[in-house]
Amino acid sequence: MKDETVLKILMDDGGFDIPITETLVRSAAANMVSGSSLISYLAQISQDPLPVTGKILIAAAQNQRTRLEMLKILTRSTPDVQLTDTVFEEACANKDVMIWLLDRQDKHLPIEKMVRRISEERYDSGNVVQTLLERDFLEVDKKLVEAMAGNF
Repeated sequence: MKDETVLKILMDDGGFDIPITETLVRSAAANMVSGSSLISYLAQISQDPLPVTGKILIAAAQNQRTRLEMLKILTRSTPDVQLTDTVFEEACANKDVMIWLLDRQDKHLPIEKMVRRISEERYDSGNVVQTLLERDFLEVDKKLVEAMAGNF
């Protein structure tokens, strides 16, 4: 049985009196298998915008399978949500997510923290660094090369 189906049964049995809390949304965002469909379902049944917090966005950004789709659903549900430095740190592990966030946000980025996080990642770090260089968020210097040396 799909996670969304189980959640639907539980919510139906509760007569939709079950509140959609930050904890519920964060748990759905952390679900590696069905996170985006659970978030989508919660957004669909909620009469109010989903309670989107930094913790929820971080959980979504850490979800390796559906992070981009979930972040899109969450920010569509709550368009004025603040993208914190920690969200950018977590998101910088994936090029597509980083590009999407950069397109949405025009702010000072926590570049040093992001470089540290990127240097810890092996999967998409080169593509993320290239994107940040192309958008003039990074300059190649000794510190950047030293941080990234373990990924080459």
